[in-house]
Amino acid sequence: MNNVEDILNRHLLNIIQSNNITVVYDNVHSDEAFYDANTKTPHIPSQVNNMDAYFDSLHELGHAVLGHGVPLNWDEEARMEKEAWEFVKTHSIVPVSTEKINIWEKQRIKGSNE
Repeated sequence: MNNVEDILNRHLLNIIQSNNITVVYDNVHSDEAFYDANTKTPHIPSQVNNMDAYFDSLHELGHAVLGHGVPLNWDEEARMEKEAWEFVKTHSIVPVSTEKINIWEKQRIKGSNE
């Protein structure tokens, strides 16, 4: 792990510990993260090794910090997603643009509809 990866992983760990979040570390899907809304548990890579994985993991941690559960409808899901991306923008140690977030969100919506 290089210095940048170490800093990103320590930042995620700090958020996990300071918010007392239970996390499932996923060694199988090494660059994917997701949030189990039923158990309110984020699943993140055991080692984040690129910026996309860092932002995605931070997004899923945002769902947990914000206390998101199972959305009751599409509007609530959209609100929760927006809140989790705002969490990324305000808590990331690396600047992230709104344009980049919009691209990620479109990719996530497309992937969930396939």
